[in-house]
Amino acid sequence: MTWLGEFKSVIFLALGIIAVFRIPNMMPFLTFLFIVLFGMIVLFRLGEVYLLKKKENKSGNLIAAAVNLTFVIWSVYEMMQYSNESSRQFADNVFIIISTWIALLVIWGIIEGIKLLVQKNIVGNLILSEAILSTLLWFFFYRVTLTIQEDEPSERVLINFGIFCISLAVISFLHSRVVKYLVKKQEVAS
Repeated sequence: MTWLGEFKSVIFLALGIIAVFRIPNMMPFLTFLFIVLFGMIVLFRLGEVYLLKKKENKSGNLIAAAVNLTFVIWSVYEMMQYSNESSRQFADNVFIIISTWIALLVIWGIIEGIKLLVQKNIVGNLILSEAILSTLLWFFFYRVTLTIQEDEPSERVLINFGIFCISLAVISFLHSRVVKYLVKKQEVAS
């Protein structure tokens, strides 16, 4: 489970570097990174069900895999349309895809976090904090999308987005390490 958090941290680090250094054609590359992220989530969820044969939360994992597979297909379709659309239209469409995914991620984080807090599990705090950070990611991504649509992208907005993504990468990596530590501690105690 923790390797997915580590993989997300690599994606966020790449997003941060792209934004800080204002790499040309940012939106297609960003879309590609999210396709990879969605695909890894699909593989992770299916792997839990079929390779690790986890019986608990089997239907939840299958639903998460199906939802993320939908995002993969939607994003790939949008990439195929890229040559036929203006950069503004493409940025709007990518924003809708990623905003929808982030909204679902926040809803899942709040539900899962509250469920774990009710069970007096400290991981619930970490999941709720990640849901809040995902909301901030949406806000910064919205600002970047607006700036890309302009003829002269705002350097300040891109740098702020890049710094936030790099910070989010560090937080996501540390979050996965803490979860791994807590899981090992619970296994030793059992």
